[in-house]
Formats: sequence, C-alpha cells, structure tokens
Amino acid sequence: MAKSPREFAAEMHQAHAQLRQVLGEVEAALSGPSDRLATELERLLSIVDEHFDLEEKDGYMAPILEQSPQLEHQVKALLDEHRELDHRLRSLIEEARSATEVTPTLADGVRGWLKKIRSHEARENALVQDFYTQDIGTKD
Repeated sequence: MAKSPREFAAEMHQAHAQLRQVLGEVEAALSGPSDRLATELERLLSIVDEHFDLEEKDGYMAPILEQSPQLEHQVKALLDEHRELDHRLRSLIEEARSATEVTPTLADGVRGWLKKIRSHEARENALVQDFYTQDIGTKD
C-alpha cells in the first residue's frame, strides 16, 4: 500500500533532519585529524545510502510522475545526481583514509560535496513541496 502524503512527508522530514545533523558533524570533523574525518564521512555514506534508497526504492517520485509527467526530466536529473554524489563521497572517504592530515585540498573537496548535497536536497524538497502544494492546494 502506498504511503499517504502525510506519512511520506513525516518520513522525509525525519530523514532530512538526520542528514543535516550528520552533515554538521562532518563539517566539525574538518578541523580534526584525518582519521576522524574518514570516520564521519563513512558514517555519512551510510546515512546517504539509506536516504537515497528511501527516495529511489520507495518511489517517492512516482505520484509526481503519474500526475505531472512533464516533470520527468527534473526527477530524472535529481535521481541521477544520487550516483554522482555517492561516487564522489566514496572518493573523499578514500582520500581521507589515506591522508595523514586534513589538507586544504581535502577540506575543499569535502566542503564542495557538502554544498552539492545541500543544493540537491533543496531542489528535491522544492519539487516535492511544490507538487504536493499544487496537488492539494489548488482543488477548490
């Protein structure tokens, strides 16, 4: 049985809150030793993989595509970004594992990734919110 918009929203809110918390912890780890950064990035990977699975396997975009097929390009672009973000995060973990310290290059790479994931989440949230607001709010 499909989730109601309210159930979906609650689940996504919880997942995003957890993601925001871990992103903050990764930022804090930038000022510490590289092994701590690697540990935090590995923890982030676990959260991100779970988060992406929730979005992809639970088909949260399916109702959007069913009712607004013109959004297929936007939805596909967001889902494609999951692979790019995952690949880059794994690369950063390897860099952090092999580093003896958090170099400016490594720190810049992590900050760039954090900026990309935040931008991705903001665009995803806006798409979902606009759809559900339009879907629910315009029926008078």
